[in-house]
Amino acid sequence: MTEPNKPLDQMTAQERLDLGESYFKEGKIDEAIAVLKTISSSEDPTIYALSQRLLGDIYGCMGKLNEATAAWSKVRCEDNPETYAWAQFSLGNTYKIIGKLGEDIAAWSNVRREHSCEAYAVAQYSLGNTHKTMDQLDDAIAAWSSIRREDDPNAYAWAQSSLGFAYQTQNKLDEAITAWSNIRREDEPELYAEAQRNLALVNKH
Repeated sequence: MTEPNKPLDQMTAQERLDLGESYFKEGKIDEAIAVLKTISSSEDPTIYALSQRLLGDIYGCMGKLNEATAAWSKVRCEDNPETYAWAQFSLGNTYKIIGKLGEDIAAWSNVRREHSCEAYAVAQYSLGNTHKTMDQLDDAIAAWSSIRREDDPNAYAWAQSSLGFAYQTQNKLDEAITAWSNIRREDEPELYAEAQRNLALVNKH
């Protein structure tokens, strides 16, 4: 069991972050929250960003979505760009859950490739899905098309699969065939198999 070997006020921000993470992994949620809340931005902006992201994740797991969004919103891009990207992605997901459709799009749109390629890919995939549910198919296609395989192979495969169906809806079969053909087995085996079935059906007609 994790026990601090010195008082909290004698520990560095990194040590308290590590302690908070250990408490969380051990299921000591209250202790984790209490420790993480002692980390301030003025003390160490980078560690503060990591602590707020973790706090948001903890609150999210507890179903305390207001506290989660408050914590993630405190993560600033200039303090830790990658952590900011994932915090914004989580914000977007939470806003979608609670029905704040304009705010989920804004949060996902804040994620840039230069912050984190993986976070950018999953944010763009989520953006595409949201635009599709709003019958904004051109915007959905633009979002899915922005994802590169090198960003995240799995997200790329899902995006190409979605692009294939979107183009099929628009009767753009050549574009649909190209999208499905872009999916490789190593990207996502099940989607690859589905894409091959779709290609076979399209080529029959």
